[in-house]
Amino acid sequence: MVKIIKDISDRPLKEIVEDKWEDRVVYIRNKIRKSYLDQISLLEYYYFLGEHLEEKRWSRNSRCFIKEKFSKEAFKYVWKSAKKVYKLYKTQGVHNLLTVQHTTTNTLNKLSVNDYSLLLSEAHKVREEELNMFLDLFTPFAEAQASLISFAEAQV
Repeated sequence: MVKIIKDISDRPLKEIVEDKWEDRVVYIRNKIRKSYLDQISLLEYYYFLGEHLEEKRWSRNSRCFIKEKFSKEAFKYVWKSAKKVYKLYKTQGVHNLLTVQHTTTNTLNKLSVNDYSLLLSEAHKVREEELNMFLDLFTPFAEAQASLISFAEAQV
């Protein structure tokens, strides 16, 4: 669990350009089924699948569509993985997907409900700290900029 928490931190995300929702999901499915994907790419595609399922509010229709695209055994794993990966990286920031070292779909799926909740809570805390740090850096800049604007206006 400690190693997974360390993964909570940049290369650009992949882009999925298919027009229709169904086509994008099939594209993602094809990528997930590739055995040679590195773990970061696999997590990315599970995140994208979760993002697309979120678009449909994890509806019964979207569930049926996914069920048709995977074997019965694979469906359960894929559904659970997409949900957990999406929730975690939506919470902590999707950019953090690109630097993981210990997080895998297997480790996320093996976590107990309590451990996963703790992980989400930790991700939320880390994200909040990142945002506060950004605001702390931004505030003096904004104040300085406001002073410069006031000075410039006074000169006119």
